[in-house]
Amino acid sequence: MKIEDFAVTTPVFKLEEFFHGKLKGWGTTLSRFGAFENRFTIDAEGIYDPKAHTLALKEVYRFDDGHTDTLIWTIIKRSDADYEGRESLIDGLAQGSQAGSAFNWKYTRAVPAKDGSKTSFGFTD
Repeated sequence: MKIEDFAVTTPVFKLEEFFHGKLKGWGTTLSRFGAFENRFTIDAEGIYDPKAHTLALKEVYRFDDGHTDTLIWTIIKRSDADYEGRESLIDGLAQGSQAGSAFNWKYTRAVPAKDGSKTSFGFTD
């Protein structure tokens, strides 16, 4: 599957509109082998600056084991379909591509655990 496969799908997803304002989310994490690990909630708030083509996004993850993880993103819209992002625990840049109703976001990040240790994970959202 490629992002281009979604070019004609609707409604068109616009990252800067979707993440502008306050959001709430829920999810689970799974082990490498698919076993349930934990649940989490996400509180997010984004502010898009159309003149600078920049989204400032703060995400706070609260896990059911009591630990939290806060991501503070700076996401730049480089073209109608291309985005790049920075966050303090990311290795390099996050790369994003948009087509139709789909968005693909790739990055590697050092993810903090409850004990304070960090493990590097590759993400393809």
